[in-house]
Amino acid sequence: MSFMLPTAPPHTEIVVSVVKPDLRPVFRRAVSSVWVITTAGEAGPVGLTALSVHSVSVDPPLVSFNISRTSHSLASIVRTGRVALHLLDENQGQLMTRFAGPREARFRDDGLWSWDRTGLPRLTDVAARLTATVRDAHEAGDSCLIVAEVDSAEHVADRGPLAHHNGAHHSVSPSVPRTTNGVR
Repeated sequence: MSFMLPTAPPHTEIVVSVVKPDLRPVFRRAVSSVWVITTAGEAGPVGLTALSVHSVSVDPPLVSFNISRTSHSLASIVRTGRVALHLLDENQGQLMTRFAGPREARFRDDGLWSWDRTGLPRLTDVAARLTATVRDAHEAGDSCLIVAEVDSAEHVADRGPLAHHNGAHHSVSPSVPRTTNGVR
């Protein structure tokens, strides 16, 4: 089977207009889990809110996340080569806002974080935590795609994650009791 492309009549100018789509309104409608990514900076702890943390591979255990190429945290992540990824729970909207806000307010010494034994800033009392070693960093448009191998993973059972949708945070805990094999 073959296909023929249509041809223009002689002396007809074909104008192709390419308009770059704005992906922001599309992805605002998607639900994302909310993470805080931390590392050690030259002058202290560094961290940011991220909505783009994804599982890449089980064997080896790899995750990925995107970070703006203009982010002050990017240089520290690449230099240090280690990150802690914290999944926020449904009651931690204030942490999402805090780590998306001014850098100087992110690590106020108020008992919400401490240094772990490997030298990473560690948020306390989160739904889940991963520590990982950066394996690759790829320029991707105005972002950098980071791929990291997970060294440790921990989670707290029965804590619903914080979700981000349409510019706001939400709880995604089920409103009905969980079922196991159809039995409550």
